[in-house]
Amino acid sequence: MKTIRITEQDAKQKRCTPAAIGNGDLSLLIDYEGMQRQTEAGWGKLIPGIRRAGYRYNTPLGELIPFGYFLTEIPGTGNVKNFQQTLDPSCGLVTSDCPYDDGTGLHTETFCALHRNIVVLKRRIDRLAGPTFRLFYHFSPKYAELEWNPNGEIRYAIEGIRMFEGFIRFEADVPFTFRREENCFIWETKADAFTLFLRFDDSAPVGSAEQLLEESRREWNRYWDEGFVEVPSENIQKMYDLAQYHLRISSTCWGMPTGIFDSHWNGLYFAFDEYFDFMGLATSGHMETAAKIPAFRHSLIGSAGSAWRGKKRPANRASFSTRGSQMKTDRRTRGAASGMITSSMLRTSRSPHTKRSGSPATANGSKKSGTR
Repeated sequence: MKTIRITEQDAKQKRCTPAAIGNGDLSLLIDYEGMQRQTEAGWGKLIPGIRRAGYRYNTPLGELIPFGYFLTEIPGTGNVKNFQQTLDPSCGLVTSDCPYDDGTGLHTETFCALHRNIVVLKRRIDRLAGPTFRLFYHFSPKYAELEWNPNGEIRYAIEGIRMFEGFIRFEADVPFTFRREENCFIWETKADAFTLFLRFDDSAPVGSAEQLLEESRREWNRYWDEGFVEVPSENIQKMYDLAQYHLRISSTCWGMPTGIFDSHWNGLYFAFDEYFDFMGLATSGHMETAAKIPAFRHSLIGSAGSAWRGKKRPANRASFSTRGSQMKTDRRTRGAASGMITSSMLRTSRSPHTKRSGSPATANGSKKSGTR
């Protein structure tokens, strides 16, 4: 499978969007420097950030709750020149190589584990400038109370369609400091090479970045082994593979939204869009992922029908909205486990070496602040 590659020259000639990574719960955009620079503006623009499926405010639009964005800094380096960025859709690994004006070089590797809510940032600095690498995590959601400690943990309680409580933990294989300045958390190290794990409500043991990537690759391989299409055109094949990649990282535990991004109608679930997603998945052999879509739609029939007939209109419109991530917890469970439409009912050919193994199930105080 071909990697997607862009250079600074490409970016001068055409609009290049940040690379998308995720696992159906977490959704991130990573720019050419391995961070989330807030460069684009306007409706429909892809503004890098961190979003989570199902985490919404209780407002008429049901906006996704922002889980912040991160910027990085190596003091004294100047501007980037002649950068190169790649995305490997076979496993969701994003790499960047950035030489700076003063001769410093930065190599970055970033990925989101497919089976766990962990984002891995590997960085190597060929240093000619200052001794410090800083990551600025901008995280200040509305209607939230935050607690943090200098060990790199943030605990949150956010009022949305329900009360969302959990933690974000910064773990690394090198010494670091962690502090807060206004609405920004600053992670800092003097190491030239390090791995930083951003853990979202994931507390199970984790080994090295290499081990986590290998585990994630195995999950990706299960997906890719389900079916494939070979196209004579290299460019069309690359587009086809990238489309399948985006379908997988956008597949939530309910169905398939337009994208877990603010710019994509706040990640709403539209039936006609899901139909096209379903056909793309089914014709590529991805029956397990495709089956979520009709199962999710079937789970809405009762509430939607009652509301339409006026027999039982819920006080909160969100409780029957086709924004699947706004379903009540018990309804989400019934929809996912309804058994009315399952992958076994959808027939297709599978790669002969496909293995049917379950994904590892892992997901599960000192300073306070609040915003309203």
